[in-house]
Amino acid sequence: MDVKPNYYYYLYHNVSETMIEKLSWTQLNGFLRVIDEQQWSDFQVWIANNNQWVAMQDFIEHIMDNQHHGLIRLPPTPDEDVTRPHQLIDTMVEQRNSTRYEVELPMFIDLAGTIINTTTADISLGGIRFHNVIPMRKVRKVCYVYYRFDAQLIEFQARPIADDDESSFIRVEIISCNHLNMWTDILAKYDQCVGQTGSEG
Repeated sequence: MDVKPNYYYYLYHNVSETMIEKLSWTQLNGFLRVIDEQQWSDFQVWIANNNQWVAMQDFIEHIMDNQHHGLIRLPPTPDEDVTRPHQLIDTMVEQRNSTRYEVELPMFIDLAGTIINTTTADISLGGIRFHNVIPMRKVRKVCYVYYRFDAQLIEFQARPIADDDESSFIRVEIISCNHLNMWTDILAKYDQCVGQTGSEG
């Protein structure tokens, strides 16, 4: 599937047989964000430059798996900046050995356009564990987690770690972060005042 921001897209609603024509990448993103996941099967996306109809579910999976230009990403408020390039967490060893800190921070998760508000149970350089169990969407490979700190919006690209039955998760592994230095400063603060729960991130 060839998907690019300079292509035009058409959205077709199977139930009403309604066609929305010649959408830009930005316009398509707006539609996809407001269509409930339960209704994805009712829509198809036409990629004009490819002369190809694609089921909306397959289209969104492709976008998320290949991380195309941030489609489905949650836009920041006007005073927040997430345009900074992400820094990768150095190694898997560093992630797994990073210290956990028991702290409750309000965060929200973007799973293919479905926004979930949650609270952390513990945090580390390499991962985040949440208090509530989060349903595992069909789009499983990557999600985005956000934390507002002062005037900044910290954005994590993360990998959900599925539970044994692969239907939900409570933990994500951090792949990269747009404000990595700020995140390490936050962790350093809790290093002095928050109990440690273990060594695996």
